[in-house]
Amino acid sequence: MRRFKPLAVRFNALVLLLAASFPAFALADATPILGPINSDPLTQRGISPRILDVAIVPMSQGLGWKSKAVYRQTLPDGSSGTERFRVIFDPDTDYGRDLYIELESEPLRSARSYRRILEVTLGADQWLRTGDRLHDAASIKLVSSDNGQEIIEFRYATQSLPTSLKWLTKLAGRVYVLDGRLDRIELTASGEMQREGITHQDLTMKVYFGEVQSPGGHVISAIRETFRARLGRQWVDVDSWVRMLEYSGTDLGDIAWDTSNLPIPDKTEEGPLPAPDEAVAALNKDTMGSLPVIGDMLNDDVAAEDTIRLNLQRTLPIWADDVRKLGFELPKTYGLGLAGYYQRQDIDLQGFKVQGIDITNDLPLIDPFGSDVENEAVTGQLRADVWVLPFLNVSLLLGELETESDVTLRFTPGFRNLVGLGGGVELPEFYSFESNTSGSTVGLGLLTGFQYEQLVMSLGVNYVETTTNETNSDITSILWLGMVGYDFGAIGLQALAGVQYLDIEQTLEGSLPLEGGQALNFSLDLGIDETTFLVGFNKDIGSNWTLSAFLGANSTKSSLTGNFGYRW
Repeated sequence: MRRFKPLAVRFNALVLLLAASFPAFALADATPILGPINSDPLTQRGISPRILDVAIVPMSQGLGWKSKAVYRQTLPDGSSGTERFRVIFDPDTDYGRDLYIELESEPLRSARSYRRILEVTLGADQWLRTGDRLHDAASIKLVSSDNGQEIIEFRYATQSLPTSLKWLTKLAGRVYVLDGRLDRIELTASGEMQREGITHQDLTMKVYFGEVQSPGGHVISAIRETFRARLGRQWVDVDSWVRMLEYSGTDLGDIAWDTSNLPIPDKTEEGPLPAPDEAVAALNKDTMGSLPVIGDMLNDDVAAEDTIRLNLQRTLPIWADDVRKLGFELPKTYGLGLAGYYQRQDIDLQGFKVQGIDITNDLPLIDPFGSDVENEAVTGQLRADVWVLPFLNVSLLLGELETESDVTLRFTPGFRNLVGLGGGVELPEFYSFESNTSGSTVGLGLLTGFQYEQLVMSLGVNYVETTTNETNSDITSILWLGMVGYDFGAIGLQALAGVQYLDIEQTLEGSLPLEGGQALNFSLDLGIDETTFLVGFNKDIGSNWTLSAFLGANSTKSSLTGNFGYRW
């Protein structure tokens, strides 16, 4: 028997299938107090316009539920594969909202793929609970009323949608109201559209609703979705069904709803999934049949009757569960990354001591005015971090440093004359030479921050010790960093600007080995511009990878920083 390997489009369809299968619980008292005066056709009929949003991402309604889903994919040669599973949503766990999958048939993908689906779905729910509405309120209009059937058209917004939901702008929506009762919402997209990087064609989605007598409102009863997806050079037909099995509320108990409007017979939870025709009914067979093999993602770590869930109950950060129950989403706890840093800086030489003798003042051999250092530095660092509190991140830094310096010394006129009198050698006013060093760095960092809507702010401090190999110098620095920026939401991008303050030892001490085992001790007093202005971005790549880059500049320095990391 061949096993059906999943395609990328299956992930996309399942994400929508999950998102659309959640309860759209719109209470009757959501209608404005003024009723039909200057209101939309839905509100005039006692239906909250929010039902248009929860038909896409309705987890924020707060009801617990259980649903059964069947997915079918058919190739051009007629071969097909199916998958059956249940999706359970529990909004009232000790650690916040939970969503998980119970497999009912031999799975077609890895546990990692299922968990990715759950992450995307929970992310969409979080956006809708904290963001704007999805639908365009001005687009809602009554277009037909005949024999007890009313049709209300609408569109989704074109401006406020996050990038991951921009495909909604391609949809034309219709609400069907039969004899004053919400029956279904139909969404169609003729032609082609892009969803999650896959080209879709002729998408049709029907969301059926049932009326709740007490306390009132509506919940989703079933969803049917069909479309064609382009994979490589071929088009694949996709057909999926979701049937809601039960709803419950913390203060309401089990919720009963009317299912008489479904185009399929009502069945019990333990029975087969109802289907409108023999083709879809065949999906409920206990055997998977002969399935085609496509791609290279054949499941190898989960089996039928397994449960797939995210690890939402965390040991760290401390108080994470309490914060999640308040509706806040937290970043992944642990991080590991690589950072690269390049800077070019002009450094003033303000003092120079050799063997304890100040050769700029006590014995004026070098004039600090006109003496300077042009420095280029490159560092590579490994950074490991953990969120120990919801608002506090602790990191450990280990790295290597290489520098190239062009040093210019300006000899004093008295020293030049003294050398000329003593040996007849003319000493130039300026003397330049190169100095290359290498070293190692170790540091500890703290970071805190918060986000309000799209505004993000952070404050961090790093304590770093650097030891140079050539001069045995130990340099201690404290780096303060404040950032403010804008979060673009679903595309995972933050644009940031900020200021950096470097509190560093202005005196560099070291020693150079001489012949005979002696050492030449020296001390340099340096003038370094401590404040740097930064601009850059943070970008999420998938659910675990991150990329960031920053440009820095002040009157004497320019820098470039890049970070690439993994979070879990």
